[in-house]
Formats: sequence, structure tokens, C-alpha cells
Amino acid sequence: MKKELLWMYFCLFGFITYSYGQLNFSSAPKTTAAIGESYGGAIEVNDPTAVLSYPVLPDWLKFEDSGTFEPHDYGPLSISEHGEITGDKDGNVYFQWWDPELGLGSGNSDVYIAKISRDQSVDYRWRKIEGKWIARSFCVLNDYIYGLFDVYGSSGPNCIVRFSISRPQQPAELVYIVNRVGGQSGWAISASKAGNDKHIYLSSRQHRNVIKINPETGEGVDHCPKGSMPGNLAGIAVASDGSVYVQSYTTGYAIMKIPPGGGSPVQFSSRWHGLGLFIDSKDNLYATQVYSGNITKTDLKKSPVSWSNHLLPQNSINRIVGLTEIDGFLVYGDWGLKNASHKMIRMNAILVGTPTTAGIFPVKVTATSRDGKTSKDLEYNIVVKDLPKLSDFQDITGKLGDVIKLPTPISNSPAAFSYSSNDTSIAVIDGNQLTFIGNGTAVITAAQEGTEDYFKNSISCRAISRLAADEIDKTYGDAPFLLPVKSLNEAPVSLYVGSNNGVATIDNITGEVTIVGAGSVTFYCYKFGDKPETVVATVNVKKADLVITADNKSKNYGAANPVLTISYTGFVNGDTQVGLTRAATITTTANDSSPAGNYPIVVSNGESDKYDFIYENGILTIIDSSLGTDKFNKGNFSYYPNPVKDKLYVSLDQEIDNITVISFTGQIVLEKPIHANQFDIDLSVFASGLYFVKLNTGKQSKIIKVTKN
Repeated sequence: MKKELLWMYFCLFGFITYSYGQLNFSSAPKTTAAIGESYGGAIEVNDPTAVLSYPVLPDWLKFEDSGTFEPHDYGPLSISEHGEITGDKDGNVYFQWWDPELGLGSGNSDVYIAKISRDQSVDYRWRKIEGKWIARSFCVLNDYIYGLFDVYGSSGPNCIVRFSISRPQQPAELVYIVNRVGGQSGWAISASKAGNDKHIYLSSRQHRNVIKINPETGEGVDHCPKGSMPGNLAGIAVASDGSVYVQSYTTGYAIMKIPPGGGSPVQFSSRWHGLGLFIDSKDNLYATQVYSGNITKTDLKKSPVSWSNHLLPQNSINRIVGLTEIDGFLVYGDWGLKNASHKMIRMNAILVGTPTTAGIFPVKVTATSRDGKTSKDLEYNIVVKDLPKLSDFQDITGKLGDVIKLPTPISNSPAAFSYSSNDTSIAVIDGNQLTFIGNGTAVITAAQEGTEDYFKNSISCRAISRLAADEIDKTYGDAPFLLPVKSLNEAPVSLYVGSNNGVATIDNITGEVTIVGAGSVTFYCYKFGDKPETVVATVNVKKADLVITADNKSKNYGAANPVLTISYTGFVNGDTQVGLTRAATITTTANDSSPAGNYPIVVSNGESDKYDFIYENGILTIIDSSLGTDKFNKGNFSYYPNPVKDKLYVSLDQEIDNITVISFTGQIVLEKPIHANQFDIDLSVFASGLYFVKLNTGKQSKIIKVTKN
């Protein structure tokens, strides 16, 4: 039984089916349009020579004639599983195929790259691929066809191989090994159209990024950070300015853009998730949409982004993957329809425009045969309403059993919202309340029905059921501990640091966490089971206390200040002052000419990402040696008790004029005249601590140090 390859030509503006016979319209464009949204629709007629006119047309709508192209049947060919195609500068199309009656999976059929020349002749066995290797993607750069290959039906290696176009007998060359283990690590490749950039770009599902490959050296570098892309990367295309566009097969992420030269990607479009991207010679970006039989188009030179929707009749085919450009026309391959017989096609014209007001707008199109003898009218109305602008519907996270009130999205339509869950084993909806009954991720859709002034529209977010993981508070210096993640079933939990591993590290096997810094650290916990899930657990580590004390110092009057020093108490984990972000400074107001007395030594201005500082100041005591204080020591000089609780008793041979009591911080707390040689000082009202008592007589003085209990 023969099977035919679905190969269709369609003009860059759209699509039309073709059949000979009486002049007739095959179908009409869409009959609805949204205010402010780009509208596009193909006028399809069965006679490729017919001339179209538009007697009735809204002022916001115009038509573009696409030119003519005679229908042609490529068939019978057998398309491969993935619809991979590419084209060269000479107008040749290349695609992958095998004998469907033998079956690739059995290993009985070799895989071939077939070549369709510009004159439509077909060389089915242009290049033979040995064994079970099949291509997931093709591209052309200079004289080579590059193919991304893996082994059919296995998790074998993933690699890029190239074939010479001008020398088809030359052996294939291995360019780059994507993954030696396998498992669809790479999905698609594209050659750059930017100036002298001669690189191949690979969308990597394994690393969720794009890899830039030098085909001459076989070297590959990350073109954007690993993990910066959504999952299930698929089609990839490179624009003339060097921007790289990547399509995701995951709903909600759609198309990402990497700036010229590489870097972090940004979301280019939240629509059109699919398997194929292509950029033509005019910098038009074409995106395929999974299962809808749709190709959409936007001009990358224009801003803001505006899409021409449904260049093909919706659901006309299964999944479009490969796209290329030949002579100003798109050629595409389909993954899925292996039995269909199709012709190359021609679209006569396309209606394009952007409505600015609501209403019902009549359209009349007349098709006239080339000889003018036959004509056919097509009349229909375009209903224009506002499309609700929906926003602010963020992802929802919770734990098993949580009941959460769903947020109401922001909308310019007054219609009420209804909610639904795509997986009721994870999240169930009752009115506007969500209840987590399982583990994993569900997609929650908030939908608005249409009104007289608005179409219906919807917006989606993710509802993520997390494992039960406690938020933990720790202090730098605490001993290692186990992260108390509570699995909801018997499936094992794998733990790893997802952010800020400068705060803590984790043993992936035992789950033991070791604190290495201060701050907050996020742990991602992956549970293996029927519904694998990701959970976020946070450990908050506060700084440890570090006491910094200014050491007490003394000097004689007129002498230079001594070297001021600091003592530390509270270092942990073997840390020293060398590891501080900024060492503390110590200062005093005393200088070489300062009079005798006590001066504070102030410590401040330290900085650390692991410690909070507690400062304790010291005292610099200046003694005037010229005052003959040694005479106090030669007489009957005594003082007691020390330590003292209430009164301090002092006795000496000579009369004391006055006394001064100074606290440890340098503050004078008592000044009192004495005029006696035996007296007491009442310290009972003072707080416990160290005090300095200065005894003055004439030009002589003496400082004694006492401890108050």
C-alpha cells in the first residue's frame, strides 16, 4: 500500500484548496474580528486564474493579491514520523523518508534523505542514513545540510551530522554530540541568517536553553543560561539581526526570544505553542500550532507584535513541523497524515486589517474568470466586538488539603468568570474556591462568556500543590540538621539547593543541611511517583552575634598614644577577623597634648555578611607623671574594701582636696570636695561595674581602680 507525503505549497499570504470545474469559492475568511486585534483571512477560489474584486469592503479592511501559482501534485511519497524538511539556495527541497510497508521500528527499512529539485523531479535516495538513525530537524548552511539525529525507539545518543550538497558521495561528517546518554536532549536546529554568523543553533530540552555550535570546530557554548527556558523546547529560528526565537511545546510559554549575541531570554509571544518555527528572507516569523492545522505569521520588523492567524484552514492537517522557503513560497511537512493525497495550492488573496470599532460589517467579493464570461459573488458579514483584555491571574501554590479563594482576573468586560481545572485529581473547583486534593500541577482556566459588546475569552494559570515543607529559622554557626520535608506518600524525596547556595549546602542523599552563611536559601524538593512535583522550602539563617571589645590602654602625659587593639568574642566555624567584610575601626579623642584623665576608646564601623556586631568601648588613661603620684605610695596609703558594695574607705598621711569617680565608659559620675586624710566614698547608688577613683591634692593625684558589686 502506497502512502503519500503531505507536501503543500502556499503563498506567504495564505492557503487555498484547488479543484477544476465550475467557478466557485472554496471557503470564506473568518466572520468575526476583535477590536484592536489584527484580522486576516484568505479568499479561496477553485480557479487559479480567476480575478477577484471587492465591491463592498469596510474602510478598515484591505486585500492583498498573492499572485498565481499552478497546482501541482508531488505524490506518491512517504513522509517520515516528524515531517522534517529544509531547502537550499538553488530551490531544492530535502526531506526524510523510509518505506512504510517495511517499517522503521522493525529495523527492516533504511532511512533516506530525498531531494525534490526545482523542476519537481525527485531523487528518493539522494542520501542513505545507515541503521535506525532518524532526524528530528534539518537546516542548511553554506554547502551542507545539517541534521539533528538520534536512534529510533531508544534512548541512544543525540548528535548533529552534516552532508555535502554539491558532493553527495562525500561521507557524512559528525559535527557535534548533543548527549551521549540520549533521551531527546536536543529537538531542533537552525542556521543563522545574520551577516557573517556561520553557526548552528540548537534548542536543548535537557538544559532548557539554546546552544550555539561552531560546525567547523565542533564547539558548543550556551547562548542563554541553562534553565532559562520553559520545558519541552521545540522549533528554533534565527532572524537577520541575530535574534534567536524558540518555540515551546508547553501551553502558556509559547515563543521565547534571545537577543543578538546571546543572553537571558524574554517571552516574545504567549500564543502558538507548537513544534515548528521558520523565518523567511523578509524576516517574517512563521509559527506552527499543534493539532490545529494552523500556521501564523508576524513581521519581525514591525512593533508591536501582530499575528495573521490561520493561514491554513483550521484542522485541515495534523501537526506541521518542518518549514522552508522556495521562490517566495512556503513548503511545509506534516507529522501525522501519512495517507493523505494533496496538491500544491494557490491562494488568490488575503483580507487584512485591524478594526477600531464594534459593529457588523458587510463584505462582498466577486470572482471573475479570465475570459470574463463567468463570475461568482461571495457575501458575508464580519462581526466585530471587543476581546476582553485579561490580566493579573497569577500562579497559585499550596499544600494538600488547602482551600484557596481564586483571584478574579482584571478584565474590561463586565461578564462574570467561571473557573475550571484540567486535572481534578490535583485541584478541584467549587465556584471560586480551589481545593488541593493531590500532588502536582494543574492548569486553572478563568473564562468569560461573550456579551453583546464582548467576545468570550479566557486566561490560565498554574495551580501547584507542594509537598509539606516547614519554613525553618536558624542562626549562623548552628550544627547541621535534616530538612524536615514530609512526603505525602512513600515515594522518596530528592532535595537540592535551588538558590543562594552561599547560605547552605545539602547532602542530596541524606538531606542534611550545612549552614555556610547568613540569609535565606530556597530548597527544591522533587518527589518521584505517579505525580512528580516540585516544592519550595525556605531556611532563614540569621547572623551570629560577635562581641568586639576595645582593649583598655594607658600612657603618661605628653607621650604618644599607644597602639589601640581589639579583642573578638563569638567567632564560629573557624572564622577569624580576616574573613570580615570590613574590619572594625577604633578611635579616641585623646592626643599627645591631652591632659591627664580618662578618654573613651570607641569601636565601630565593622561589616560582615555572617555576624551582627556588639561593640564594647575601652578606656585610655593619661597619667601626669610630673604630679608626684609616687608620694602616695610612700606614706600610709590604703583603701578598702575592694570589691566594694556600699562605702569605700580611704586613709593616707596627707590631706586630699577632692575626689573624682569615673565610670568604665569614661563618664564622670561623682565629683566631691574632701579636705581630709581619712574619709569614705559612698558608691552604693552606682551600678555594678568597674570604676576609677581619682584622688587630688595640690598638684599631686592618684588613680585607683575599684570594682562595685
